[in-house]
Amino acid sequence: MSTSRFNCYILGVMQDGGLPHMGCNKNCCNSARANGIELFPASLGIHDTKTDKLMLVDATPAIAKQVSLLHALSNVPEANTLFDSLLLTHAHMGHYAGLIQLGKESCNSNAIPTFTSERMSDFIVNNNPWSQLQKDNNIAIQTFNGAQKNETFAPLDGLQVKAIAVPHREDFSDTFAFKISGADKTILYVPDIDHLNDATLLGNLFDGVDIAYIDGAFYDENELPNRDITKIPHPFIVRSVEILQPYADSNPGMIRFIHLNHSNPALTDKRLQVELHQKGFGIALQGEQVAL
Repeated sequence: MSTSRFNCYILGVMQDGGLPHMGCNKNCCNSARANGIELFPASLGIHDTKTDKLMLVDATPAIAKQVSLLHALSNVPEANTLFDSLLLTHAHMGHYAGLIQLGKESCNSNAIPTFTSERMSDFIVNNNPWSQLQKDNNIAIQTFNGAQKNETFAPLDGLQVKAIAVPHREDFSDTFAFKISGADKTILYVPDIDHLNDATLLGNLFDGVDIAYIDGAFYDENELPNRDITKIPHPFIVRSVEILQPYADSNPGMIRFIHLNHSNPALTDKRLQVELHQKGFGIALQGEQVAL
């Protein structure tokens, strides 16, 4: 049994649309529907076992179910509290759309500390309906300046987070990875990134990390035959394995792919999963736990 103060739970492993994916009638989603399988968009939950405080990383469209999952995994009664702080990586649908559930039409939360970049904050406070959350005191935005300073902040007492800017299409805001550290371990959370070609950035991301959750949206370039996949910038798992192999060699199992598209064969193909495992990589599982 873990004696670490903080536990991190994986509350979702999918790309923004989840599984089954709306509008998909391929076997990947039809099989999930037939078997009652539901996998949520990528998100993390942190439980402080000393205070029973909870933190959510990203507010996905499935936020209601994910908050319930976090309470179930942490054994914190849902009637006690919703969650105590929130981190947002960026302003793409699967990572912030769940904010709307915090408003007066739904749970009407009370001043949840919400940590964002300055650009993400500007987007929220200057655009409806998100601005209403700040006006009604549903959220209390606190900004970090990770783009320049890689600063560390504490969204929960005793838990340290470093925000690191990463390249990803900037439709409404910039994009950040988070290094989240307890007394025992540090995890890296990079659900969205355009590429892994910057050696300096990789060094900054992986320095001191025990477990890394890395964008694995697509397995390879053949996954979406009817779309120009170059216009959907995410690193292919096959390419990421080549680039990150030295990290996996030195610490097998540390790199786990997350934010998988519903079409990604690595979700269900046991042969691919075994091949990845043999190379020191893995696929994140909804509900898995890391003691920090």
